[in-house]
Amino acid sequence: MPGIPVVFFLAAGAALLVGPKGLLTWPGLAAAAAGTLFSVRNKYFWAAVIGAGSATVSVAAQTAFGFCAWCGLAAGFFAAAGLGAVAASGNLPRRLGAAALVLAAAVAAGSFLAYAVAGPGGVRAVQPLPAVAGTAAGGSVTTTAEADRPSTSGGKAVLYISPWCPNCERALRVFIGRDPTGTKWEPVVVPQSDLRAGEEKLRALGYTGDVRSEASVPAEGVPYLRSADGRGFLGATRCLEWAQSNL
Repeated sequence: MPGIPVVFFLAAGAALLVGPKGLLTWPGLAAAAAGTLFSVRNKYFWAAVIGAGSATVSVAAQTAFGFCAWCGLAAGFFAAAGLGAVAASGNLPRRLGAAALVLAAAVAAGSFLAYAVAGPGGVRAVQPLPAVAGTAAGGSVTTTAEADRPSTSGGKAVLYISPWCPNCERALRVFIGRDPTGTKWEPVVVPQSDLRAGEEKLRALGYTGDVRSEASVPAEGVPYLRSADGRGFLGATRCLEWAQSNL
């Protein structure tokens, strides 16, 4: 019965339409449409392949470029669609093959997602990307090339963050609560392709100061704080310790 995988493929497409748009949005929508078509035509093996493959690619991309709630939801729907296609299949050999494929993809996706959301020791790894900064919604925004990166920002500490990093948000809430105008610190969004999402998050949390964006972080991940005297603090715990003493 095609109903179950069709519902989940359509749900995945809806999540991609509602969520923030990125490089994989349109390929994801195409995959959702193809999965729906295969399911309606009772081509369950290929529907399962599309569901499992799309979920794995989505979560792998989030691992590399940052966690996205809507993207994660779509990945879950794709995985559920793959499992639904396996359940709807009446061909036992293909059902077993598809089940093995979906389970392997689910294990890989779970590992990717666990790393993408938390990261080791409260640190979210961020890979450098070319500068593709969108138009930010108000405020002063600056993008900085790798070669022009200053050690500090006008005598302020700089806090490197990703908009998809839960530990970054944890640090930001404290920094903004203590200094919402950025008198003693300044946020730097990495990579530059996440500039708009980063500024929107900062404004939503109550930050009213300037925002910078750079291609990468000069450490193993985020959140990362570089104080005005050049010291580095990696991870939410160490950043918060600095904030409690200096803000």
